[in-house]
Amino acid sequence: MKLSSTVTGGLFTITTSLAQSKYGSGAYFNLLQGLPPSSALYLDLTLVSMQIFLSMVIGTSAFFQDVEDKLEIPSGKEIVEFHVIR
Repeated sequence: MKLSSTVTGGLFTITTSLAQSKYGSGAYFNLLQGLPPSSALYLDLTLVSMQIFLSMVIGTSAFFQDVEDKLEIPSGKEIVEFHVIR
C-alpha cells in the first residue's frame, strides 16, 4: 500500500511540475475550465460528474463489503433466515 501511494504521489508531482514549468500561471486546474461554453461542454460535464459519482458508489460498496467480510458480519439474508427459523 505504501509503494502505491509513493508511486501515485511521485507521478502527481512530476506531472504538476512539468505543467507548471511549461504553462506557468496559464495552466488551469481543470481542462474543462479553458473551453468555451457550449452544449457539448455541458454534456461532457454531466458525463464526467456521472462517472465520478458511479465510481464512488462502486468503490465504497466494494470497500464496505470487504469490511463486512473481515468483521464476519452476516449478510441480510442470513439475518432474515435466522429470525424466520427462530
